[in-house]
Amino acid sequence: MFHCGFSHTCPDGLDQCQRIANEGFAGYSDCGENIGEAGPSSPPWTNVYAVHMSMVNEPPTGWHRIHLFSTTLHRIGIGIYVDPSGWVWFTEDMVS
Repeated sequence: MFHCGFSHTCPDGLDQCQRIANEGFAGYSDCGENIGEAGPSSPPWTNVYAVHMSMVNEPPTGWHRIHLFSTTLHRIGIGIYVDPSGWVWFTEDMVS
């Protein structure tokens, strides 16, 4: 996600479902994506946990929560990147 900026759609216009399909996950009926960014911490995963828990604790209508507790999105790929400033970027891509 770092190369796309903090957005579900990259500057080249590709959205998360197209990027997932481009990686070889074709034939799914639904996809979802959660992205997060956490400030520097020691260890780096402390703030990632806090951001992820904020997604879990969203109201039932929050998209992050919907994706995380989906009964149809059964496959997940997780990417984590620590940028040169110490910020942690993470992406959770899910498909049915």
